[in-house]
Amino acid sequence: MFSAQSQAKAGSFGFLITNGGNHPPEKWSELAVRRVVQVADTAPPPIRDQAHAFREQVRGTFTYYLAQALGAQRRDLADKLEREGMRAAAAFIRNQGD
Repeated sequence: MFSAQSQAKAGSFGFLITNGGNHPPEKWSELAVRRVVQVADTAPPPIRDQAHAFREQVRGTFTYYLAQALGAQRRDLADKLEREGMRAAAAFIRNQGD
């Protein structure tokens, strides 16, 4: 997977190379937080500090809910496999989050 971003106003360009998109919730949270909470390095220190503190709160919230969503999806898939008689596959999927 290849992702790129560009911002003409700031004159910056960034890219991300992933290994098949297999990242933990913390990585996806970091990517989301970069898009949602931005503050200029030239912002006054009190505003910049407040934005950084807010960013950390948002990161924690994103991480929590992404982990919850992934766990729910994993449980749903394991339940479906179990209903189809694929107990070993269901057990494998259930244990992936541990």
